[in-house]
Amino acid sequence: MRGEMRCHVSRSPEDVFDFLADLRNESRWNPRVVRVEQITPGPVGAGTRFHGTYRGIGALGTVLITCDRPSRIAFHSEGPRMDIDGAFMLIRAAGGTDVTLDADLRPRGLLGKVAPLLGPLFRRQNASAAERLKAALETPPP
Repeated sequence: MRGEMRCHVSRSPEDVFDFLADLRNESRWNPRVVRVEQITPGPVGAGTRFHGTYRGIGALGTVLITCDRPSRIAFHSEGPRMDIDGAFMLIRAAGGTDVTLDADLRPRGLLGKVAPLLGPLFRRQNASAAERLKAALETPPP
């Protein structure tokens, strides 16, 4: 199953890259995040591993595969209910950055059996996620 998200953010590609590469920021724009923690030491980059818990999906272990600052972040996530391979592409555009997420979601178990019915739901959720990502990046943290 394919997932995609697109938005324009009024921030530089470098700022957007730094925000997205650190998956601990995902809770600022994805309401399904229960928690995400970095499990490898050191700065965030290719090879950094995270462990997250998500409503509806459960646990996911994620590794950053590619970190080409400021243009591309690729990741691989594995969990008992779903595996995901995805990439954020960041393109400098007038007044900010065009952000695209393309992901291949492979549901397992019961989630896999109902996956064909979830396409419209995922499309709506991705549109909402794009709006929340834009808001999170354009609104200063408290």
